[in-house]
Amino acid sequence: MNNSSNKDQHYALDSSGNIRHIKDANPSNDEFFCLFCHRQMIAKQGKIRQWHFAHKALSPNCSYESYLHSLAKLLILQKLRSEQPFGVEIKVPFTCRNKETCIWYEDSFDESCNWTGYKNYDLKKFYNTFEVEAFYDNFRADILLSNSIKKYTPVFIEIYVSHPCEHQKIDSGNKIIELKINSEDDIKSIINSPIITEDGDLIRLYNFKPKGDFTGPPQHPKQLVKFSVFESYKMYCGNTDCQTFSCHRNKAIFELTSDFHPDFLPEYSLYDYGIVELYDLDPNLKVCNLCRYYRPRDILFDDLFDIRIDKRPIFCCLYKKLGTDKYRDPSDARTCTAFRKIDGKTMAEIRQEYKMVKTIIWKKPND
Repeated sequence: MNNSSNKDQHYALDSSGNIRHIKDANPSNDEFFCLFCHRQMIAKQGKIRQWHFAHKALSPNCSYESYLHSLAKLLILQKLRSEQPFGVEIKVPFTCRNKETCIWYEDSFDESCNWTGYKNYDLKKFYNTFEVEAFYDNFRADILLSNSIKKYTPVFIEIYVSHPCEHQKIDSGNKIIELKINSEDDIKSIINSPIITEDGDLIRLYNFKPKGDFTGPPQHPKQLVKFSVFESYKMYCGNTDCQTFSCHRNKAIFELTSDFHPDFLPEYSLYDYGIVELYDLDPNLKVCNLCRYYRPRDILFDDLFDIRIDKRPIFCCLYKKLGTDKYRDPSDARTCTAFRKIDGKTMAEIRQEYKMVKTIIWKKPND
């Protein structure tokens, strides 16, 4: 019983009009008929080939494709009329739930702020009448879902074995679920699935336009960069996102969060900009980055954002004269006798470069 053809018919109608699988067929006390042409079928339950039904006398108008089409209609109708739900997953446009208050929100299609999501609907909560080969709006549906009480727009279920849904029907604006069927297994997959989801060429949904505004937390939060200064005046620049940026780092006294775009390649680093902003809040600030003897070092690129971020130690050009280490900790400037603040022109250049970049600044309140 291992040999099988992928075009064997494993379903037929019994004498009462019920669908029977070959494993449940008892030919000794019942007769079986083709789902499409309704001619008599023979239950082949031998020991060599896999059990299946075969026409006693094949009709010239009956084919495996016709059989699949009929089987799909009947089994789907059977599920619709059962107690099981008939779920459909529909694509809908989502917007971040923080749209009205978030500084990082962008109207352009950014998957962090606007994205395509899915909403599940049990069609049986909206429709209570299910008919085969029924007409609506001058179009015939393989299965038509309608409501005998409320005026919901009907839904067409179209079975696509060899002929897809015609363009006129799609262009009519009627809601259509098109199911591509190639085998009995495809039908079983649809019947056994609690939710029908649009899937390439196999399952297509047309003209479903759910009403309402759909909001939620972003699936892919917008990536940001945060510059932090700590109580020790050590500094750190790292990644954060629009959902967590307001969580302050331990012992931080100042944070500047920025929204970098991939095409933004500044001459000055975020360290430089952050320190200039901190200086505006604290004119007595002394860190090496504000010293005229501080020299730019090699700039490293952040792989995630492709932006310039300083990660090497401060380079002091007076280290030989002062007899200090070449690379200094930024906080060393507080006790350095050679510290000389950079001129206002340089600070203005730094501010101007970051003028078009969105930033949020936080400073720890004084105790």
